[in-house]
Amino acid sequence: MYGRPRLATLRACSGEGVRRYRSRAVPGTAMSVKTICSRGGTAPACAAVAAGAVASRITASPWCGRRDRRVMAGPIRRRSRTTNPHSLPYHYLYQKYHDFTPVREPTKPTILINCRSNAMYSLSITARVRRRPTSGPRTGRRRCPATDEGESQMRVMVTCCPAPSHLYPVVPLAWALRAAGHRVLVVAPGNLRAAVVGAGLPFAASHPAATIVGAMLADRSPAGPADLAIGDHAMGLGFARLARAVLPGASAAAEWWRPDVVVTDPTAFEGVVVAAARGLPLVEHRWGLPIAPGITASARSALLAGAPVPWTPPSLVLDVCPPSFDIARGPRDRGMAYVPYNGAEDVEAWMHERAGPRVCVTLGTVLPNFPWAATTLSAVLDGLAALPVEVVVAVDPAAWQRLSDRVARPPNAVAVGRFPLDQVLPGCAAVVHHGGGGTTMTALARGVPQLVLPHFADQFANAAQVGAAGVGDALAVDGLTPAAVADRVTALVERPSFAARATAVAEEVAGQPPPGSVVPLLAELAAAATGAR
Repeated sequence: MYGRPRLATLRACSGEGVRRYRSRAVPGTAMSVKTICSRGGTAPACAAVAAGAVASRITASPWCGRRDRRVMAGPIRRRSRTTNPHSLPYHYLYQKYHDFTPVREPTKPTILINCRSNAMYSLSITARVRRRPTSGPRTGRRRCPATDEGESQMRVMVTCCPAPSHLYPVVPLAWALRAAGHRVLVVAPGNLRAAVVGAGLPFAASHPAATIVGAMLADRSPAGPADLAIGDHAMGLGFARLARAVLPGASAAAEWWRPDVVVTDPTAFEGVVVAAARGLPLVEHRWGLPIAPGITASARSALLAGAPVPWTPPSLVLDVCPPSFDIARGPRDRGMAYVPYNGAEDVEAWMHERAGPRVCVTLGTVLPNFPWAATTLSAVLDGLAALPVEVVVAVDPAAWQRLSDRVARPPNAVAVGRFPLDQVLPGCAAVVHHGGGGTTMTALARGVPQLVLPHFADQFANAAQVGAAGVGDALAVDGLTPAAVADRVTALVERPSFAARATAVAEEVAGQPPPGSVVPLLAELAAAATGAR
């Protein structure tokens, strides 16, 4: 039979403060193990002191027998004499041989000792979580966590148009924000969910299914590539029509998400409206060259007409173009390295193994959905079939299935399907593409010469800048022939000037600040906006 816990045990296991034992106040002074043992302290209590458990919360194993002795701080709970004293872990020290008078213990520090057979059953240090009391649900916009003392989280809402090519450029920044401990939510139409979730990011749908092509061609039926080459004004109206459709869902997401910063692509104008309505900093994340000013002006006029909405210019513009490829930078532009990401796809061995020069062909994610894309793709593949090169056709399998009855697979094609360009291009001597921003920037980042075949939107500006920077060439799709494609690709592969210039631009891309470097800037914007309110 073990003796009851002694005064020495209580004194030894006490932290700072005063312990009350019956009518005597016991100062929480430290005692040596030898002194405790000489005064009748139990061996487990001595072990607890020796292990440095004086000022810690020690959680014991479940109640394990009649001979246990337990000391635990907390509020006093009176025990009925009819209650089994060993059935519940009462928060007091009871004395088996006396009058069950509880020993009062302060709430800090909390100490628990569970002893059996002179052995400490289990010791683990835990932390007490203190929750801020509230009188009800919080109202109004919460304060930015990045400015609260002791906390560093910031909520970032990302808006983008419903196309993977608009999402992929901003994914590395979202990864950098999450890696820094901040929270990110991508708000876009539901047809972009697979791409967002595939990138490992949280997603909220702003619309069941809205598309860029549907918004642009709502009042027309295109019969060929020329019908897609609409002017800046018409393109701005299309983006405004798309923003109107998704704005209610984006505003609702901002209401329950309560972001501190809004990051948007240059054509997702619903993000501009949400940031202005809630007084939030707006960060524009470009995917390449800046869009034409006429597009923004047209979209702004359309959104402000009829039912006006708030509008604000971006507080920060993230420019991913290397200096030698960029057109111009404004006072709010911040250079940032373009990190290629083209979706979560399998990486296979053949991507890094080749028997000779390799040429990649891609038309992006939007163009293959139009029937006349077969004409362009057929001319390109027929021209490459006559060259001593390997050909990789990076086209979505569903799109290839629709076009395969009019497009023949060349005999020198080593693969056809959807592939990650950032993994395929490093092994290529040239790439033939449509001039999309993501494809152009990925080729620049990987140092691969380009042949651009523009069809619509910003593809013409990208094609012109590729030629001006000396990293490639361009061809018009009207009257495109296999012979013209073969001649231009041969020049890209055989002339060392293209490869040298492409390598130099790739070094510029790598030399720009990484996405993680702009995370503190976003936190500063959030803190400044919170302080202004």
